[in-house]
Amino acid sequence: AMEFVASMHTMLDSLKMNENKIRRGLGIFKIDQPPSKDIVALEKDLELLEQVWQSFQKWQGLWAEWKVGVFADIQTDTMEMQAQQILKKINKLGREIKSRDKSWEICEHTKREIEQFKRTMPLIQALKNPAMRPRHWTQLKNEVQKP
Repeated sequence: AMEFVASMHTMLDSLKMNENKIRRGLGIFKIDQPPSKDIVALEKDLELLEQVWQSFQKWQGLWAEWKVGVFADIQTDTMEMQAQQILKKINKLGREIKSRDKSWEICEHTKREIEQFKRTMPLIQALKNPAMRPRHWTQLKNEVQKP
């Protein structure tokens, strides 16, 4: 997705260069042409799209790191804070996208993933409780039938 965004940036830069050439040419005839509204809108959409995908990639990286980490070493407060920061950014971007009469599935998908993760945080925090004894872990393993 980021490669697509980069290629779109390249095409947008080319469009802006062509627009500037045309505007300079019109300047010779003392014709004042304002910047193209379509190019400005495209530039804003592309900026939003890039931010959404960067947030998604950041979330995916954090999630990949957390799910293979050593359980005893995870920092639930840090995890919750980072998830909340990304969710806040996705919500803000989502509102801005909706204000432009657009809807991108990647925003909703990322939001759902983070909200699902946040619902599991109380369980993770309970399992990290220092009062958990080996007998509790044994009971838990027997319940989920994992040796």
